Amino acid sequence: MCTNMQTEGFTVKSTMRNSVVVGPPAAGAFRERPAKPTAFRKFYERGDFPIALEHDSKGNRIAWKVEIEKLDYHHYLPLFFDGLCETVHPYEFFARQGIHDMLEHGGSKVLPVIPQVIIPIKNALNTRCRQVICATLKVLQHLVVSAEMVGEALVPYYRQILPILNIFKNMNSKQRKGIIPGFSGCLEHTGILNQLIREAKGNKENLTVVWLDLANAYGSIPHGLINMAMEHYHIPHHIRGIITSYFGGFKLRFKTDQFTTHWQDLGKGIVTGCTISPILFVMGMNLLITAAGKESRGPTMDFGIQPPIRGFLDDLTITTSTHVQARWILKALDDEPGLG
Repeated sequence: MCTNMQTEGFTVKSTMRNSVVVGPPAAGAFRERPAKPTAFRKFYERGDFPIALEHDSKGNRIAWKVEIEKLDYHHYLPLFFDGLCETVHPYEFFARQGIHDMLEHGGSKVLPVIPQVIIPIKNALNTRCRQVICATLKVLQHLVVSAEMVGEALVPYYRQILPILNIFKNMNSKQRKGIIPGFSGCLEHTGILNQLIREAKGNKENLTVVWLDLANAYGSIPHGLINMAMEHYHIPHHIRGIITSYFGGFKLRFKTDQFTTHWQDLGKGIVTGCTISPILFVMGMNLLITAAGKESRGPTMDFGIQPPIRGFLDDLTITTSTHVQARWILKALDDEPGLG
């Protein structure tokens, strides 16, 4: 009886008749890399940081022994960024909260330190640890809004920051975003919402969340809203005329055994499978988001970012600090002329 023999490729055995070449081993691109001992932990254990842990009714926070504005940012900020690799309490808490505190009070001191924090950011991302990557991305979000010209200052260092993000961007390939395979659907939306809920609970603050769904998305979007969107986005008149004529020709009638109705003009709905329909749908949904955003931008996150209203296809997620603001937004949407 002949048995197959498993062997690696590009070997003498792989040329034999009864050999089965096995595939290459996994490259391990997503495997977590253990971080080296950080300078942040060394300095903390030595007592070189002017910080202490303070407990109050809202949870843990850092008690600074000196005014944050008087700190030497060239010395301390890179050390706190080095602590982004930490995943063990209290090093993890002190490093991340310390960064947010210093960015919040740093002002013009942040920009000159940008070259010194690039290597710690790169090292944190290179750990491939999901927890560390998420914390680092939140820090980057806070960093770019902490002072003027910080975003521009990060541009020369994109080659150090983006490679790891490029590895993970298609990790949830079974999910879809905007009907595009390979993009995670509303993962970032649920992440922001989860963060807002956690912060509201931790700070004992009110948070109102409203989910809106346009029923039968393509079939229920009013033509009036499409016309408003084309006018708002300055679509040329001759193009608008073609599109209006195209959708204006939609008619239907119902037929039964007893009678057949007259042809009826459709005042809403776009065509599934039509090339122009997704563009018109997105334009209309953007008008709805803009109308809602005029009433309230929603709560501000702990690190200073005010997330906008989130939309995914025909779904909107609105977050406000009070139920009154939520009612204003719903009234603004109800009063939108194109929805009538």
